[in-house]
Amino acid sequence: MNIVQHPSDESLLKELKRLLALAKDHFSQSNFSKSLRFCDTAIDIMTANKYCADAPALQKMQEDFHFERAMAHVRRGSHAEAAEDLSKVLRTDPERDTAHAYRASELADLGLLTLAIDDYTTAIRLNSTDPANYFNRAQCYLILNSPQRASRDLTAYIALIPDDPDAYYERGGAYFRQQKWGKAQADLRHCLELDSGHQGASDLLRRTTAAIQTSKASNGSASPVGRRPTTLAKLKCEDSIGTTVAPNSPASPSVRFGSVFIREHSREIGASGGVPHDDGDGYALGITDEHVDRKPLHIEVRHLFVAGRSRGYCR
Repeated sequence: MNIVQHPSDESLLKELKRLLALAKDHFSQSNFSKSLRFCDTAIDIMTANKYCADAPALQKMQEDFHFERAMAHVRRGSHAEAAEDLSKVLRTDPERDTAHAYRASELADLGLLTLAIDDYTTAIRLNSTDPANYFNRAQCYLILNSPQRASRDLTAYIALIPDDPDAYYERGGAYFRQQKWGKAQADLRHCLELDSGHQGASDLLRRTTAAIQTSKASNGSASPVGRRPTTLAKLKCEDSIGTTVAPNSPASPSVRFGSVFIREHSREIGASGGVPHDDGDGYALGITDEHVDRKPLHIEVRHLFVAGRSRGYCR
């Protein structure tokens, strides 16, 4: 691609604003490929003109284009590319809560649940009034077999969104897995009051009622097996359907990260070699210091995600 060298900061910034407007316009029309092309062109221009005298203005434009390109990658399902762009945004603007929230969603889709929880936690710290982050972090905790933490997050979500039947269903499931039968029963009944046709709540309520009866009959010795979570929250506008893959399945997607993401997260990701653990926290990937500056890096990630309704942001 031939990059035009702009003769002045003013003309450079004017051209970048024009390209950003075009990228956003195509995004709003769901032309994500065209939006990506305009973002790529602008990022190439900024790379060729990196010594612009108005450095703060150029940095702000870089953040905006990387965020816009990340959103297009999100809509196209390019999770690793979206996470990479969002990492670049957060490198210069670490207080951008929406970037943390979106990156958390992409990390969750890649199976990096511990990193996703870290990003959701930061997003909550920066903006404690956004209910989506509590719900989505709860889904990660459920997959990692931490129902107590999940129930706390769902309680925070319900305090902000008190009429969502799915929240009571999910919290009821979390209580069920903790063998808190009474609380589970109350939540599931409330879910059915809000949505009488909720089949999942009906089925789980029957299991909960049976567990209560068994517990009474055996003086509390019953220990039924807890249910697996039935939703994985995604920060998307539309509902999305995931695919369940067995933990030991060879059908694992190859994920490519750039050096920025690897450098920032290599130590946090851990050293388990990608082998799922028995306790459910099975997605550490074995990235060590020798990988930090290699680009691209291919790593294997096994999904344990299931179909579910989305929660989160609409643009």
